[in-house]
Amino acid sequence: MKIRSILIFLCTLFFVFVTNLEAKTVFLRDGKVLEGEIITQTATYIDLELPNSEVLRIQKKSILKISFGKSDPPKPKVIVGQKEEIPKEQDPIIPATTENNPPPNTGPKLPTRVVRDPLERHFLEFYVGEGSGNLSSHTVGFFYKVQSLKNTIATDIPFVLTTGPNHTSKGSTSGGAAYKYKRFNMEAGGFSIRTSSSSQNVGGGTANPPVVTGSYPEELRGASAKVSYSFIAKPNYEFYPTLGYLQIWNKTRDDNSALVQVGNLAGKSTFHALENLKGMTIGLGFAYHFGSKWEIKTEVESISLKGSQSIRQDLIFSPVTPPYMLTDLPSTDSIKWKAKGYNASFKVTYFWKMGLGFWIGIETYRWKYEFQKGDFVTYQVATPPSPQQALMDSISQNIYASHTASNTKATSIQIGLSKAINFGPEEIF
Repeated sequence: MKIRSILIFLCTLFFVFVTNLEAKTVFLRDGKVLEGEIITQTATYIDLELPNSEVLRIQKKSILKISFGKSDPPKPKVIVGQKEEIPKEQDPIIPATTENNPPPNTGPKLPTRVVRDPLERHFLEFYVGEGSGNLSSHTVGFFYKVQSLKNTIATDIPFVLTTGPNHTSKGSTSGGAAYKYKRFNMEAGGFSIRTSSSSQNVGGGTANPPVVTGSYPEELRGASAKVSYSFIAKPNYEFYPTLGYLQIWNKTRDDNSALVQVGNLAGKSTFHALENLKGMTIGLGFAYHFGSKWEIKTEVESISLKGSQSIRQDLIFSPVTPPYMLTDLPSTDSIKWKAKGYNASFKVTYFWKMGLGFWIGIETYRWKYEFQKGDFVTYQVATPPSPQQALMDSISQNIYASHTASNTKATSIQIGLSKAINFGPEEIF
């Protein structure tokens, strides 16, 4: 019986000794003291589980020292002559905490960053950006190329494109949200790229031709959604395929171009065009993470779109001498398109604290059109053609259009802000 009691005592003593060895106290350089269990350790950080089961990721560069037990042993007394000198009091050590006894607030809250490691992350992020954009739309060039080709065999199309369109960069904006859970990513957003264009169109068939000249805005707007899964994922980089959906609206609106025929006519030209294309995207992305501070990301996607476009031009003019008779010569086109191309992007982000980040990026879209069919109704003559002639004109213009389809290009350079709402681990920095 006595031996059994001794064994129980020794086992209890050993359990207490081992438990005390497992507990660790982490002293940070800013004076804060944390107690808990180190559950993960790398060359740059530790994961410390607190008594309340909360896990903190702490960068090693912010750690002063780590000790076993509740705290460091007290400093010994130093005897100088006949006096005892007590060493200078150290910063207070926070006692071990429990779920019912949370640690006291001993100072300002330590700054933290959202963990970006694709093996551990879990957050929802919103982003916005603004910058410069340049759009080179096919619309105006296509319209006048069709008219120019027809003008080679007929004289009932009065205007052809002689200069431009020339494009001047304007603004661009973007915004969206991304949900990231470990290797999985889901993102949706939109963008707008704007430019100012100018062109000159000259009438044919006379020694003193009328001229239409002016500048007008063009805008490409888009909405997209995509999902990806990092099939190769490490703490500091990831490769992932993407699968998505893209819809774009390409708009040209000219209400101010002037029409002039020296000594004969004066007026204006209005030109309104709206294009709507949609389809699937598939691509590949790569992201490199410098801890939770920096991220470099690049993506390339293949685009396959289809849709329609409507174009209307009105030539409104009057003689400069009496009698002043106002004339309106409209032309309306409706075209079905297919388009194939690509989207490429490059983005650098710095993650600050409180989930805030700052980024700069460049993105470009480019696709080539494939003409499907068109409905061309051209009345740019004083006497409209007969139904039979209008049908022949439409057939011939369909043939011309199939050989004049070109490209649309759009590029934006932006800086922006992001905000993450975190559901997963954070790290002290």
